[in-house]
Amino acid sequence: MTRNVGYEMKSAEYSQICREEEMTSSELNYLLHACKDIYKPPQTEPKKYNIKKAIKIANDNGLLYQLIKSNSGIYEDIDQNLKLAVNKLLNHHQQYFCRLKKSISEINRILGPDNCLIIKTIYNYPHTTKDVDIVVKDLSGSLDSFLENGHQHTFREPPYKQTVRKDGLLHITLHKCVAWGKVVPISLDFLWENSQKTKFHGLAVQLPSVEVDLLTLIAHIPFELLYFKLGDLLYIFKLSEQADWKKILKQAKTNNWINTLKNVVSIMNGLHRSLYNEPSPIENEIPGYVIKKPKFPLSCPFAVILRAHIEKRAWEKIFSVQQYIKQRLK
Repeated sequence: MTRNVGYEMKSAEYSQICREEEMTSSELNYLLHACKDIYKPPQTEPKKYNIKKAIKIANDNGLLYQLIKSNSGIYEDIDQNLKLAVNKLLNHHQQYFCRLKKSISEINRILGPDNCLIIKTIYNYPHTTKDVDIVVKDLSGSLDSFLENGHQHTFREPPYKQTVRKDGLLHITLHKCVAWGKVVPISLDFLWENSQKTKFHGLAVQLPSVEVDLLTLIAHIPFELLYFKLGDLLYIFKLSEQADWKKILKQAKTNNWINTLKNVVSIMNGLHRSLYNEPSPIENEIPGYVIKKPKFPLSCPFAVILRAHIEKRAWEKIFSVQQYIKQRLK
């Protein structure tokens, strides 16, 4: 059930809606408490919950490692079969983190940390990705450098993206800019503005600004991912407290997806109210919200996806999006 509600809705009215629709389950509340290092816990911690359901929600949203890390005693509450399954998933996570560190070390060896931005990979909590995404200024030259160092060319999506692989490492995807097909949501000069040099497990890395990180995460939902993951959502809420939203809105307007940005943020604002019974930190800048029952991963409404591609004039992607939605509904 979806409700469009006014920004001035009284907290008592909103609380009534939450009670009627049982907005958050005990398992989701338990998981939110386990993720307090990512964003913040809800007001109350559940005393009863189904640990199997909590583990499934965590795994489906890239938060299993975070859940186990937050409470090592969780093993006391699960049976042997579930424990074996969880251990298998945790081993996969640990292997991923080992390969991620090796991959970043390889990127630094070939390109140097000052010559690329690592995007969509390093957040404020441990999670897995299918590859390491980096933005480079010279796509052709960077690709040649990897090929000269024994990497295989596995995928090309000209003019913006090339992917390479090498045994023992994650796939490394080189980007000229942030783009999905021909959808480019961020100006190239802004992409490199105020980048942050930091350390990741002792390795030098260069990350995008908070504003670029947010623009990338938000644009990824309607233009590629097509759903909201709880881990991403909590990370966005945390970043939003530090961001200059005037810069974000200006970038979205400049790159012709300002209405899409507001539509997606309105859903996130509503989810924040459902999860925490209070306005999100983004509402001061983008006050609209749409109330949805938080069942994650949560599909992005097809109307929002379609309007996003129309606003961006991404005609070549509309058919593929329609086909994806049809398959998802089967």
